[in-house]
Amino acid sequence: MADKAITVAYGRRGFDADGVLAAVDTLNLSQFAGFVYGSGFEAQPELLVKLAAKLPLIGNCPDTVAAVKTPAVFFAALQQLNINHPGVCYAYSETHANDYLIKFAGGSGGMHIRSSNSHACLLAEDYYQQKINGRPVSLLFFADKHHIEVIGFNEQWLSPSVVAPFRYGGAVSNAEFSPSVQQQLINAAQKLTRIWFAGS
Repeated sequence: MADKAITVAYGRRGFDADGVLAAVDTLNLSQFAGFVYGSGFEAQPELLVKLAAKLPLIGNCPDTVAAVKTPAVFFAALQQLNINHPGVCYAYSETHANDYLIKFAGGSGGMHIRSSNSHACLLAEDYYQQKINGRPVSLLFFADKHHIEVIGFNEQWLSPSVVAPFRYGGAVSNAEFSPSVQQQLINAAQKLTRIWFAGS
């Protein structure tokens, strides 16, 4: 349905920054109200800063993306706000063999997630996170400096492969689960919204 599509190289850290900027420079920017972005920028919020100089960003500001995708910052905020979350650490121990996953801090789409074992090693910006069985769900919301507005609840699907057992396989909207779990997500989003804007 797009009027135009441009292919840009993509790697472990998301979109090739020079490729994205060059692609944007081919457009008549006076025709656009802003830049709506999706995944592919999590590991390089500095690219969003450069794009914001060309077009207004419609989405989270680069500082918010950086904070959310920096484990030491994000999980410290969760701890401070008493928001339950799987445990994280940055050094291997024998307990990680079965109970932890390895994730890339700037990753998206599940391709970067690996099972932990005695032969696994952390690459740059990787960390360990406790593996918890359950149903993966999320809350989509708008936020300002004080409040959130719930858009909906989603359930994430997997499309595993031999090399990517946690690969993202899509999501279904209007996911149904208990009101108490929904409220936990809403409360967490509200707390994070307030602390994020307060620190910005």
